Amino acid sequence: MTRMCAEMVRTIHKGACSGFHWYPYFRGIVMALTLALSLTDGNGAAPEGTVPRSADETTALGQDTTTETAKAYSIKDKELVFLLHGIGKGAYDMDALAKRINNSGYAVLNWDYPSTDHSLADLADKLAMEVERFPEYKIHFVTHSMGGIVVRTFLSKHDVKKMGRLVMIAPPSQGAELAEFFCEWPIYKYMLGPAGQELKPGESGKCVDAGIPTCEFGIIAGGIGRPLGINPLLPGDNDGTVTVESTKLEGSKDFTLVPYPHPVIQMMGRTAELTLNFLETGQFQPEESGTGS
Repeated sequence: MTRMCAEMVRTIHKGACSGFHWYPYFRGIVMALTLALSLTDGNGAAPEGTVPRSADETTALGQDTTTETAKAYSIKDKELVFLLHGIGKGAYDMDALAKRINNSGYAVLNWDYPSTDHSLADLADKLAMEVERFPEYKIHFVTHSMGGIVVRTFLSKHDVKKMGRLVMIAPPSQGAELAEFFCEWPIYKYMLGPAGQELKPGESGKCVDAGIPTCEFGIIAGGIGRPLGINPLLPGDNDGTVTVESTKLEGSKDFTLVPYPHPVIQMMGRTAELTLNFLETGQFQPEESGTGS
């Protein structure tokens, strides 16, 4: 379902970028899809043809990869990219991006962590146990949505011997307005667990205080470059779930905007291209980049 949505998004945003007058009528459709996909599609089976994601399918980096169903594959260089999906999702949500990164020569570990079962601090500690198993590797991180907050929390509590770069895709760096709106709804509490309550903006959540990474990091936000974004219920430009302003974080080396909704932004080819640029050079695209500070 998510990949079908991605194809729809490509068509809709092609029209948006061309200035078609009919685009505003699609905002409601995209908003509904965004909200629905944010709360569903997280525990389904991985699509056919995805990369191996279990220890019995691959023995990666010469180590057992069963802890919290961490998954790595295709060792090539001594640079390992950890991928972290968003809340309520699974590692398969990052498979397309994992393949692109792996095909560019990086070893990849697509971590299938229990995002709705624990607090952000506990998830950060679980990530630490995974990272510690690869001391010989230079470690990079690529995250979607809440995955960026998990990594920021991890980096504020743990040292990485050989730290590389961090790319955060659509992170709620300052918290998510939707989390504050839905936090008391029983279905939200049930589906998104402790971490879902910590995604609220300001002092009521944990995003603002998750720490500023000391490594080079860049942010890819979703938005359409207009005063009103995909979701008209959110202030300013947004990807349907997270506002562009709330993705920004002091200290980012680069910041860029792509016209994709939150549930599929990490699956898009352009996002993969920008991610690889930053992993390799510390910049997304110099002539189009701006500051996120």
